[in-house]
Amino acid sequence: MFALHNKCLEIAELLLSSGADINAVQENGYSALHLAVGVNDLDTIKFLVYHHANINLRDYDGLTAYFHACDLGYNDIKLFFEQNGAM
Repeated sequence: MFALHNKCLEIAELLLSSGADINAVQENGYSALHLAVGVNDLDTIKFLVYHHANINLRDYDGLTAYFHACDLGYNDIKLFFEQNGAM
C-alpha cells in the first residue's frame, strides 16, 4: 500500500509479481482500493482494478470503495467502478 500511496507503480508492479496480496487490508479493513478512493486517485484505482483488485471488497463497516466514491462525490471514480462491475 505504501508503494501505491506514493505513486510508485513500478514498485507496486514488482511486489504484485512477487506475490503481494492486492486485496490486503489495514486494521480498519481498508484495502489499497479504499485508500486510493480516499485521495481521489483514479490512476491508482485503474492500476488496481487492472491487476484484479476485488472491486466489491468491503471494509470493516461493510462499505465498498464504490460507496466511498459516491459518498465523497467522486463522479469519475464512481463511473469507472460502475463500468467495471461495482455493486
